[in-house]
Amino acid sequence: MWVLARNLPPEIAILAPRGPFPVPEGGYSWREIKPGTWGNASMEDLHPAAEALLAFVDDLAASIGAEGNQFDLMGFSQGAAMSYTLALLYPQRIRQLAALSGSSPKVGWLCLTAIDYPEKPVFVSHGRQDDLIPVEQSRMAVAQLKVGRCAGYVL
Repeated sequence: MWVLARNLPPEIAILAPRGPFPVPEGGYSWREIKPGTWGNASMEDLHPAAEALLAFVDDLAASIGAEGNQFDLMGFSQGAAMSYTLALLYPQRIRQLAALSGSSPKVGWLCLTAIDYPEKPVFVSHGRQDDLIPVEQSRMAVAQLKVGRCAGYVL
């Protein structure tokens, strides 16, 4: 993600937290990874880390005297799934969203609609030859944000 940061204006503050769960193959995850579940995160899987991440953002903003009520999100791969999770759980907190090569979380019976996103910029991109997450998952995420979807997650 840092390769993208060099094109941002210098006055933009960047917060780039990593997931709390080490992955055996290297790197970190926003949830405990079970075999065969890399691109299939659910809201139940990601909700605890989303809560902790939002608390971290709020604490950091308060400690430096910054306004943290609304912020922009960008995530790559599972970071995109986390970005979608925060955007779906807290649409009022998100100013704009960029999701790169990721999937939206699987949800339960809460109706998630596009009502909270009519004026918010959302950018979704995905490589056609992604070996981990099929491009169709990004296409489904775009459809979810455009028309909403009812499924079942209780906050």
